[in-house]
Amino acid sequence: MPAQVRVSGEQTGGAFSLTENLARRGSGSPVHIHEHEEESLIVLDGELRVVLGDDEHLAGPGTADLAT
Repeated sequence: MPAQVRVSGEQTGGAFSLTENLARRGSGSPVHIHEHEEESLIVLDGELRVVLGDDEHLAGPGTADLAT
């Protein structure tokens, strides 16, 4: 399932956007860098490998992360 935009940057004057992503095991986003924006996430179900700089951890249900 592709990402669904719930609130667009246009709707918020560029302040933020909100997307919902559903990924099967092993098919999440590759490791990437945001040069000009922050990224926050909340894991609802399953596990997500999160890499923040040199730190890496598994995020389970209820975990919230903020990458700045």
